[in-house]
Amino acid sequence: MKKLLSLLIVIAMLTTALAGCASKEEIKGSVDTNDKVETNDTKNDTKEEETTDATDILELTGDANGGVYTNVFANIKFTAPEGWTFASDAELNEIMQVSLEDGEDENKFAAELAKQVTIYSMMASNPTTGDSAQIFFQNLAALGSFSTDVNEYAESLIEGYKTSLGENIVVGEYETVTVGGSEFTCVPITADISGISMEMNSYLKKIDGYIMCIAIATIPDFGAGMDAITGMFSAIEAE
Repeated sequence: MKKLLSLLIVIAMLTTALAGCASKEEIKGSVDTNDKVETNDTKNDTKEEETTDATDILELTGDANGGVYTNVFANIKFTAPEGWTFASDAELNEIMQVSLEDGEDENKFAAELAKQVTIYSMMASNPTTGDSAQIFFQNLAALGSFSTDVNEYAESLIEGYKTSLGENIVVGEYETVTVGGSEFTCVPITADISGISMEMNSYLKKIDGYIMCIAIATIPDFGAGMDAITGMFSAIEAE
């Protein structure tokens, strides 16, 4: 049990670190220099775009209540079975180093979120089995590259895993799968962490100026399994 708990801590830290590391380094390094040429008009357009993002970006954070997480922006929800817990808003904000104090203007909080390269929306886990599911959004505006696509991000994510875990990972072929009623590009990864085999799949989708990532980790023959966890996601039913 101690070994499993240590493994859970490593997974949480690794996934969180990779989201930021991959986005800031490999992707930013691939930005076309032509994208950086600005005129007064483009600067004004950027300011308007950033203002719009700051207003709408709160939709990315989603809401976890009563064992169910919903995200209207991505039209997806996650229903947590018994034994699963969600990270609180305060815990997610602490990771991003942003805060929303009681009585504070939400516009100010939204403006801070708009500066984040990685916006963490959900972290759920079962501490008994080691299963976990996370949702985060890569903010392409903060990266300065709206042209980044899913495959480019996937490659940078894999490089991040290789940097952290060395040769202890095996990357499978990408495939298009349906999760929560929407199509995602699945990047299947198997890793050996502390002598335990772990499946760590990333499900990627580009929505407007963001790359959405659902990161799922499970221990084969011990956890619920990848199919069972992806089955916990569904589309938000139309009211």
